[in-house]
Amino acid sequence: VRTAGIESNLGLNYRDAVTLNATLTYQNLTDQTEFDEGLPNTNYKSRVPNIPYLFGNVRLGYSPLILGESTRLNLYWSLRYIHEFFLTWEDLGDPDAKNTIPEQVVHDLQAEFILADGTYNVSLSVNNVADTLAYDNFNIQKPGRSVHVKVRYFHR
Repeated sequence: VRTAGIESNLGLNYRDAVTLNATLTYQNLTDQTEFDEGLPNTNYKSRVPNIPYLFGNVRLGYSPLILGESTRLNLYWSLRYIHEFFLTWEDLGDPDAKNTIPEQVVHDLQAEFILADGTYNVSLSVNNVADTLAYDNFNIQKPGRSVHVKVRYFHR
């Protein structure tokens, strides 16, 4: 398999109150085996299935409450994007009837409250806020919206 691609990352921070991070990845993984057990490989130079080739994410953070170094409230919004990709080999079968894993855009929200310089931490996460259909690399549906609460105490 030959892998060629590019990955980009952008990070911005404004006065420790607003942060923006974004990544974008394009990768082209192709089968480079010309012969398989002495026979021509029908998938030679085809894109490897079950692996997205274009995906990215964006995370925006805002800290509306900062009390010195010890207490902070952080709010985050995240977006995850995966472009449609093939479930099976792209060169096999009828192009109009191919199984694909659909394009996915998923939004998440998170609130995090930090007290006493990180000794106490409470966070609330809502994953897949819009309850969008999302799938793994084998076209198995992922869980929909979920809510998570995490409480942490760290003794130094």
